[in-house]
Amino acid sequence: MAEILIAKVTIRLAWQLFAPRTASIFQDGDIAEERLRQLLLTEFQKIHESLNALRRKELVSAVAFLETGFGVLHQDEKTAKEEFNKARNAAQMAFGVVADIKDKILATKILVTSTFHEFNDNLKTAESLCNKYLERLNTLPEVTRACEVIFSPEKSFGSKMFSLSGKEKREDILQGVADINKCVYDYFKDHLLGEVKVISVVRFGKYHINPITDMVLHRNPVLVCELDKTFSHFISVTISKDYIFAALGNVAGSAAMSNLTNDILAISLATGKVSHLLGHKEIVLDICSNNKNLFSGAYDKDIIVWDLETFQPLKVLSEHKGSVRSVCVSEKYLFSASTDNTVRVWELETYKCIHILETELPVGKVTCSRRKFLFLINGRNNIQIWDVNKFSKLHEFTVSGQPTNLIANDNVMYIPSKDMDQELILSYNLGSMTLANTLKEPIRNVTKTYNSPYIFCGNEKIRMLSTTSQRLIYEKEVRLFNERLLCGKVKFMAVNDTYLYVLCEHEESGRNFILRY
Repeated sequence: MAEILIAKVTIRLAWQLFAPRTASIFQDGDIAEERLRQLLLTEFQKIHESLNALRRKELVSAVAFLETGFGVLHQDEKTAKEEFNKARNAAQMAFGVVADIKDKILATKILVTSTFHEFNDNLKTAESLCNKYLERLNTLPEVTRACEVIFSPEKSFGSKMFSLSGKEKREDILQGVADINKCVYDYFKDHLLGEVKVISVVRFGKYHINPITDMVLHRNPVLVCELDKTFSHFISVTISKDYIFAALGNVAGSAAMSNLTNDILAISLATGKVSHLLGHKEIVLDICSNNKNLFSGAYDKDIIVWDLETFQPLKVLSEHKGSVRSVCVSEKYLFSASTDNTVRVWELETYKCIHILETELPVGKVTCSRRKFLFLINGRNNIQIWDVNKFSKLHEFTVSGQPTNLIANDNVMYIPSKDMDQELILSYNLGSMTLANTLKEPIRNVTKTYNSPYIFCGNEKIRMLSTTSQRLIYEKEVRLFNERLLCGKVKFMAVNDTYLYVLCEHEESGRNFILRY
């Protein structure tokens, strides 16, 4: 700090010495003195560079302390914690004095990493400190401006002008911010019991962005596993804490009915290891899960309840008279939809069927909100909304085209639909039960985080759409980071509360990968 103060005094003295002389030259119009002006600017530039170097001195020290801490971590934990403390203090100082946003991001990375190791035996203190560091990072003007340019539903003139330049720098800023927030979230999710709450958000105007759920596409993808082509045709996916479960349709390269499979894949998120759940006699049509169990409905008319720990069937529910085409689960109930024109309601504690909802046509899709609604695709294009507390039909209407999915919470329902050659995503307001908006976007691989105002869809690219402004927010190519050719084709996407999982195919080699964003 003393060196920086000296540099500031030097600049002040230089200005006092040279500025009056320079001002008089400009006033008199003495062109011969232009060289003095150039010399003055050069000297100021040198002083500015020296000042920046002094500011970065603390950052360099923080990196050195961090490296030393890691070097002795397994030999001398006490000394390691002392080094992590020095790194944290130096990074704290550096964050306040460095000018470049990249240096501030690096300082924050050092702060949270040092905190993880310095307070590994006091997680509440570590969580409090990390949330403070995230709040300071997420409220930087450069961060809020970058978020405003990309995420704002109502772009100002200034934001539109700013979006025309600095795209690469803006991408770097948001990637750094997204990765740090995700790192902190992952650490405390693994080490603390209970739900992790991210306190800090990025605010601009009346809007706010959650760095965990809304900056998904700005994070570096992580390879979960590489899949054999035979096991890469997903028709339904559900995600638990430790696994991706996928129901397989026809084997790649063949549409023959004889090649349909009764296999369910269990893909470990930690190791990428693939296990197989074999219990159904015919093709599995849909799966869903909660924290305890996996539920699968199949062409054989059965529903199997699986134990998530052992991957063994716990119970087989066999009351449907037609194939079970869709299943979904709420806090209290399991719902199963069938071609026998019914939806059965099963109590989770006993697995007894406590109610049967009768429909006019076979039910192709069923999904539920977290509190009170059940949604059905009945027949080809009839949509029904039911009250799950009273088991009564609230609303029924017909949509144009062929609905392919239902995505809903307690306020809005989204219906991807294909009408002739046009692909649409219809948005319905559940308060007034009316069509609110129509998104004219590709409907392939549509998925959505429960509370996020954004929908993901795509094929060659992943597209992020705003449900508020009905416009494209962001699009990103799938990049297979260890491949020479970077582009991949999206085959399936699924999302949980924090992560987006993408099954993609490398177009030239035909290799299939699952990536986590």
